Amino acid sequence: MFCTLYPLLLDALTGTTISVGAPFFNFTFGALMAPLLLVLPFGPLLAWKRADLVAAGQRLIGFAALAVFLAILISALAGNSISLVPLGLLLGFWVAFGSVAELIERSRMGRIPFGESLRRLAGLPRSIWSTAIAHLGLGLTVLGIVSVSAWETELVTTLNPGETAELSGYQIAFDTFEQMNGPNYLADAGSFTVTAPDGGVARLVAERRTYMASGMPTTEAAIQTYGLSQLYLQLGEPLDDTHVVRVWHKPYILLIWISALVMAAAGALSLTDRRIRLGAPQPARKPRPEAAQ
Repeated sequence: MFCTLYPLLLDALTGTTISVGAPFFNFTFGALMAPLLLVLPFGPLLAWKRADLVAAGQRLIGFAALAVFLAILISALAGNSISLVPLGLLLGFWVAFGSVAELIERSRMGRIPFGESLRRLAGLPRSIWSTAIAHLGLGLTVLGIVSVSAWETELVTTLNPGETAELSGYQIAFDTFEQMNGPNYLADAGSFTVTAPDGGVARLVAERRTYMASGMPTTEAAIQTYGLSQLYLQLGEPLDDTHVVRVWHKPYILLIWISALVMAAAGALSLTDRRIRLGAPQPARKPRPEAAQ
């Protein structure tokens, strides 16, 4: 809300117009979300009106160390220079690992026999499980957003059939181009062969359609999934003697979609907890006339 209202207030008060696009929105959103993500794992460990922040921090210190280690390791392997990427990875791992802290604490994992810990886990209220799962989903969201923002690559080039291009180790060969008639549109279709770094081969078809009723051109991107990453291929505007081709490689973007499903499952699970289910009020029965006498 602040990201949306601040430009309007600034314009009304000073007459200065600013953009709410990537530079402003990303900076403001990160500044607001980072503190929230930092304190999020503490929430389930703090008892109502009897909160012990020091004790909660002691329970989370191991997960914090693991999050720091993985953030530094992944950033070093990816060759990142000094940037906000390690901080984003750190927050994502911190929230994801912190989501299981309450489960481990309540099950007394590592302090009692493993079988007894599993029985304790199975007996936990569903609201506790849903909280942990939802926080895990939020952590996956942060990891997916950071990965795509930091390591996404893009290529805009011109190709003719028989030519190839390369992006992030993927070889994109332009095989054929043809014009087709659809039910209510005309389409320029390009067929491509994509060779992955591991040698896998995929054949994709990208289209640029023009609907006859409105004359509005649209693009039908071809998408190929590689693990948790995806390659997007788009046939751009036609030129006289060549074709514009746009390619994006989005690493770990599926983490964002998976995390949405995880958080939705957590919400559904919380609704099955009888402790927080609200029953419909039952009207009191009127006493019988003879009982009243």
